[in-house]
Amino acid sequence: MKNLFFREVKRNSKSFCLWLVILVAVNAFMFVAFESVAETATNTEAMLSQYPEAFIKAMSLDKFDMTNILHYYASRSYILFMLFGSIYSVMLSACILSKEEADRSIEFLISKPITRNEIVGAKYLCVTMYVLLFNLLFSISNFLFMQVFKMDSFDLEPFLLVSVGGFFIHMIFASVGYLLSVFITKTKTIISVSFGVIFITYFFSILASVEEKMSYLKYLSPFSYYGAEDMVINSALNPLYLIITIIIITLSVGLTYFFYSKKDITA
Repeated sequence: MKNLFFREVKRNSKSFCLWLVILVAVNAFMFVAFESVAETATNTEAMLSQYPEAFIKAMSLDKFDMTNILHYYASRSYILFMLFGSIYSVMLSACILSKEEADRSIEFLISKPITRNEIVGAKYLCVTMYVLLFNLLFSISNFLFMQVFKMDSFDLEPFLLVSVGGFFIHMIFASVGYLLSVFITKTKTIISVSFGVIFITYFFSILASVEEKMSYLKYLSPFSYYGAEDMVINSALNPLYLIITIIIITLSVGLTYFFYSKKDITA
């Protein structure tokens, strides 16, 4: 199991570095724009008049103080962090378990003295490590950017909550993608399905925030579980969503172990 874990770590290291560097670079450009946005935001009414009402409501722009760099981060960079971090996490998890089947080299792997449960465990441990490292390094870069570009001091607690919230979102999608890969082994298909899940659930979160009649959709979207407004303005995580998160991750991983151990694997 240990050898398989380190092999997966090495095999996925290049894509990890590429995703992290690109996302941090894009995020840096967003922080560069903070000063000009903050100047416009001194006249809140003028700033909000630039956007459609539905967009303001969906992004909670009327709740954030855009002269505060933490609020700016929550309304701009956090969306980038959520979406692209989820895409990276689901691409990693959806392909890592099914790779040998897609490459038709699975017989070589299962012929080694390693059980199917150990295969699932080693690969999921690699996914968890990279998702955690991705979130940790991205959050550190965000903190440094805030220190460089801030106009006033900001509270550390909401920043940490936003970082933790992003990690939970990414782990949900990583775990769901991992489960889906048991049933869908073709790389293009599993990536397409995983992307579909991400963008549909993100659309659900927008609908839930804009249309009161559609508010029930928030329970179907991990993006709604850790909204920037709650974490930055209220400095809190919703206990119900934490419970749902634990259930989704635990159930997804447990079902992956179960179905993979029963699966008829052919080269």
